[in-house]
Amino acid sequence: MPVGVATNNSSDSQYHSSSDEEEERSAHNNDSECEEGEALHALLSVAHKFLSEPESKCNDGKGMKLTVTFVGLFPRLKTGEKRRANAKPPTITVVMYVHERWTFPYALSEILKKVGRRDLLRGGTDRKGQLLDATPFFIKYTVPRTTSKDVALKSEKDWETFVEEVAEKASAQGKLIFTEKQVSPSRAYHLCSFSSVHPDSSI
Repeated sequence: MPVGVATNNSSDSQYHSSSDEEEERSAHNNDSECEEGEALHALLSVAHKFLSEPESKCNDGKGMKLTVTFVGLFPRLKTGEKRRANAKPPTITVVMYVHERWTFPYALSEILKKVGRRDLLRGGTDRKGQLLDATPFFIKYTVPRTTSKDVALKSEKDWETFVEEVAEKASAQGKLIFTEKQVSPSRAYHLCSFSSVHPDSSI
């Protein structure tokens, strides 16, 4: 084989090797920048919370203790498949602490994240604080040892009433039941208006 050809192959090999190393370094730098960005975002979120949100007056600063039950839709049946008469919809229950100063949209967004249903962060509220028809769930609340049982929670005003009733109790405990509902395809992807930003404007 001619020497010139061998030399060119060697040169090409070195070129590709150098190119691969540059790509690896670039990818590594991008990953590092992403990790640094995520870490900075997390740090800023924590700092923002402590700077903008005063300590809760409930449960030694933890917040209101809410038991949240989320009842989902039945999964779609396959062709020819029938649902059992005693079948129950998928249900998840979590216990979480909620600050009494959280706004209604922000509280809903945090609750849905907690129960693992970020996909339902759509619909939102109108200018009057009422849940839109496109919101894919119903909500009811109960405050133990009061007459408030399975009360419909449809607006910012209802949320404020619920928070007031819970916060004035020594135990500061309440219950929320979310029931998923079917919405039409045209409304299912309505622009989300639930706040994903900490409601510092209300603090």
